[in-house]
Amino acid sequence: MGEAKSKRAIGFSTEHVGEWESRDCVDFAVALARVTGWLLHVDWLADHAGPNSDDIPEMEMVPLRVYVGDDNDLIYDARGIKTIVDFNGSVVARLVRERRPRTFRSTG
Repeated sequence: MGEAKSKRAIGFSTEHVGEWESRDCVDFAVALARVTGWLLHVDWLADHAGPNSDDIPEMEMVPLRVYVGDDNDLIYDARGIKTIVDFNGSVVARLVRERRPRTFRSTG
């Protein structure tokens, strides 16, 4: 059996991951945070960011993903455990590419 198949065998089913991802993994992350006591994190997408990004109203932001992180820069997500760098590069970057064009309209 190939490595990809054996990894899938010990992970969550594709159906479960797909269901959780359809709701930005809120269910999965909240349940894991309750069990572990670790912090719940949300990554947001905004049309613009800059030095005053804290001033962007919440209504102008779109949640991308909810996940749990520990004190060692590890992210615990429905797709597995990754470092924050790997998670941002694979999961968050993909979500930004997928959602940005349909979420925000060009004004130019």
